Amino acid sequence: LYARMALLLVVLGRAGEHARAAAATMGSANAARAVDLSVSVLGHTFANPLMNAAGVCCSTVDELDSLIASASGSLITKSCTAQQRDGNPAPRFKPLPLGSINSMGLPNEGFEYYADFVTARAGAVAKPIFFSISGMTMADSASMAEKLAAHPKVEHVLLELNLSCPNVPGKPQIGYDMVDMRRYLE
Repeated sequence: LYARMALLLVVLGRAGEHARAAAATMGSANAARAVDLSVSVLGHTFANPLMNAAGVCCSTVDELDSLIASASGSLITKSCTAQQRDGNPAPRFKPLPLGSINSMGLPNEGFEYYADFVTARAGAVAKPIFFSISGMTMADSASMAEKLAAHPKVEHVLLELNLSCPNVPGKPQIGYDMVDMRRYLE
């Protein structure tokens, strides 16, 4: 129950409040152990396993900076294409009490915009950054992955390859085709 409460407070962005309450009731040494939600993946340590999805609220530098300042364990950039993309026409997003419905169509500022963001912030922030790419073709994805690997400070950035954005007319759903997905990953 205590771990669930800790996770809920972190989700709500109230990790500091949780830490103070834990220290008051359990003592500092025990509270530190009770609050530890850290995980390690691929040699990167995350303060907790919570992060945004590469979706609608991580498209701009301001949105990404707010994720850096949040209590999340990491952040993921908007899935980007090689060039800037407007996405689907409105209406394409509907907020709901427990989530949202969207058909955004991969609107994004393009690879270089997000590469500049991670280059400027990677290593200077305490949390790993996932860089999400979604090329319109396999060649686009390979090119963006190669460019990302050549960027300075890339050791602080993890690559996310988005192979299944269902809201882009004409873009194949590679994530649902095991033969094509194997070609991508090889």
